[in-house]
Amino acid sequence: MVLFATAGALTLFFAGPLSKQWKYWAMMFGLLVIAGAIILSSAENRLRFTEMFDFSSDYTENKYGGRSIRIEKWKNTTQAWSENWLLGVGSGDMQTELNKTYQENDFSIAYENSFNPHNQYLQTGLTIGLLGFAILIIWMGGLIAHGLIKKNWLLFAFGIIVSLSMITESMMERHWGVVFISFFSMILFRENFDYFRREVNS
Repeated sequence: MVLFATAGALTLFFAGPLSKQWKYWAMMFGLLVIAGAIILSSAENRLRFTEMFDFSSDYTENKYGGRSIRIEKWKNTTQAWSENWLLGVGSGDMQTELNKTYQENDFSIAYENSFNPHNQYLQTGLTIGLLGFAILIIWMGGLIAHGLIKKNWLLFAFGIIVSLSMITESMMERHWGVVFISFFSMILFRENFDYFRREVNS
């Protein structure tokens, strides 16, 4: 959803300044609509989509619900972090401490499955405290700001997609997430683009 929303917003944003290329942007927007229709053709995907906006629904009705169960995870993570807000609990103890909070609050499905917070910002805060949380915010904000200032729209879009995705996923708790975000954060800076372009053309 974040990807489609970001791509759609960028398409509309550039429709005016790049009016000479309106056919290109119209085609891109059309492809997004088609891709969205294909994704929503799945009953499971439609259920997740409607549950996202149906605030009367609860994860107990569908234990794999998206929005409702994530909100419960965030509440529990925030509670655990509030007890160690400055330095966090450490990377080795994060899940243990979070499971204790799950158990205290009778959040059985999360405790039994050792669910992570599904929010990279909260997970970073709980793990390494306020400084780590602040660094992550600055990093993500820096990607977006640098892309906007330098008119590096790939970096700008990448920053938005990743920073918003981190709200609902602990993206950096897997090696592929760390490698993916770190690699593209580095390579999408304009200076790196210029370097690779010169190397290719030389």
